[in-house]
Amino acid sequence: MKTVIFYSPRGGTGRSLCLANCAVSLSQAGCKVLVLDMDIEAGGLDIIFKGSRAITSQVSSPPKGLAKCLITQEMEGLKDAIEDLKALDSYKSVGAGGDLHLIPIYICPDLMDQIQRKWSRSEEFAITLRQLKETIVDNYDYDFMLVDLPTGFNPIKGNFIKMSDLAIVLSRPNMQGAYGAKLNLDEFAEFGLKTIFALSCVPAPAKPKTKKSINEFKKYAGIVDIDVIIPFDDVMAFFEDIPVIARPATDVAKAYKEIAEKIREV
Repeated sequence: MKTVIFYSPRGGTGRSLCLANCAVSLSQAGCKVLVLDMDIEAGGLDIIFKGSRAITSQVSSPPKGLAKCLITQEMEGLKDAIEDLKALDSYKSVGAGGDLHLIPIYICPDLMDQIQRKWSRSEEFAITLRQLKETIVDNYDYDFMLVDLPTGFNPIKGNFIKMSDLAIVLSRPNMQGAYGAKLNLDEFAEFGLKTIFALSCVPAPAKPKTKKSINEFKKYAGIVDIDVIIPFDDVMAFFEDIPVIARPATDVAKAYKEIAEKIREV
């Protein structure tokens, strides 16, 4: 199983949406995909994958979610969460052709203090995350595990860098994003982690003014090549809960599919 983390140095890059569409694209290609929502700051992949209402209405005991399982180290709870999700056809993402499952974060205010206290003890947290990955590898045969990371919660990012095969780094085409991207790409390179860099939310990529902005971004970020450019999507990301990937004619969907193809090549 290949572990792929999705990270952005600043918010507003559409990182979670990119992950969701890459997951659907990988599933359509016949891959078995597990998605972990590790974003304790703004977790919401369960909404993107059209499942929050289905779970609460059809499962008498909803999955515990990653937050509670990792705090209590109840790895059996993670297995239960996966099995609950597999049993709900209505939870499966629209457009997914193969195995695609999500373990949501299910963060709530009363868990935040526990998370800050427990996860700040880095070695204990590192052991728990290794147990999480071992539990998944030992019990399931997923081809890829895609992980949505929070922008600023460093213990999560730092530990996943050490146990991942690839990082998808997204940034907006501005100077703040350039500096953040440079710091993170340097950090990933220091650990020998492969990266795919995507410039996201780019307005009119073919226009001379935009090309100039992209060149300035590359200069300040110290990037020779940008792997994928994701255009700005000037329409709603979803229409009746259908992921962008279900609209293959759009340039945005093509960019997501390009990232998914690069993931498969790892």
